[in-house]
Amino acid sequence: MKWEEIKAWLEQNLTDEQVKEFINSNADEQEITLDKVQQLVKEDKDAKAWMDREKDKHHNRALETWKANNLDSLIEEEVNKKNPQKSPQEMEIEKMRKQMEAMQNEKNREALRNKALNVANEKQIPTDMVDYFLGEDEDSTVENLNFFQEKLNAIVQDQVKNRMDENSYTPPKDNAGNTITREQIEKMSPEEINENWDQVQTVLENEG
Repeated sequence: MKWEEIKAWLEQNLTDEQVKEFINSNADEQEITLDKVQQLVKEDKDAKAWMDREKDKHHNRALETWKANNLDSLIEEEVNKKNPQKSPQEMEIEKMRKQMEAMQNEKNREALRNKALNVANEKQIPTDMVDYFLGEDEDSTVENLNFFQEKLNAIVQDQVKNRMDENSYTPPKDNAGNTITREQIEKMSPEEINENWDQVQTVLENEG
């Protein structure tokens, strides 16, 4: 702490009892010197405590001032070290790379959707539902469609069985002229049910 600051503090705190006592004890002297203040601090524990507090205040103010003037720039410098700023040319290249990736991803997704449409048609799955089953790649997409078909088959078989269990009926014949039995319908796939839908519908109507 500078001597000028000590003198300024003494002048600002003339009403303080410790300051009054110190000044009165030096009333016969022409000037309060640094040596006298140092002697007082050395000999008087209250004066020493006061000086320590003032030093802490001074250091804290100095630290806050340093932070205000330097901390932001140091933080920015450290951030730039870890994330170097790119040149305009590098930024343009990065932008073009992302655009090309987006175009390639869109192209891949369109090809995947076309594959899913073909599989859905083969499995007689409504094509307007295809987007719900698109996966990350072809394998996962086909797996999703197969899973849906299995669940759909189970639902159809349950509905057919429930309708057939309600009442007895005279089984109709399929397109080949063969009589359709309950056991045969329960074992039919969705494709076979679709091929013989008129007969199956007749069965369901008779069951009702």
